[in-house]
Amino acid sequence: GESVAYSFEGMGIPTLYSWSFEGGMPETSNAQQPVIQYDIPGSYAVSLSVEDGAESNTFSLESFVQVVSCTGVDEQPDVDFSVSPNPAHSFIWLKRTSRQTERATLRIFDLSGRLVSESIFPQGQRVMQLGIDKLQPGYYLISLSGETEQKTTKLLVY
Repeated sequence: GESVAYSFEGMGIPTLYSWSFEGGMPETSNAQQPVIQYDIPGSYAVSLSVEDGAESNTFSLESFVQVVSCTGVDEQPDVDFSVSPNPAHSFIWLKRTSRQTERATLRIFDLSGRLVSESIFPQGQRVMQLGIDKLQPGYYLISLSGETEQKTTKLLVY
């Protein structure tokens, strides 16, 4: 199966989160940034209710999660950078999690292997914001290549 990390990026500062994940494990969560496992192919809804003590709002997205058969991409638990939020819509933050801060090339590929974006991660920089608003919804592979190594992880754009 695949895991999806969720986060809320709305206005205000909620004090209560109530997530519902059709087809996910667990099916519900009160965490601010839950990670949900999906094991069965299909199309699933996601719902979030937030409260700040005075007001509450509920957001629901039908068919938000599309679980398809394996793409043949192995997970790399030792990836030296993180991407957040993921899934994302307009921008992502890339953060190097290792002490390695050499100049690196950041490439985004669609699942057909076509290069859709390329940027430079400057030497010495540990955090970088990248606009993804021109990418179509779907899965992408993000590759960070330096002189000594290359690491790849997944990105879901909605």
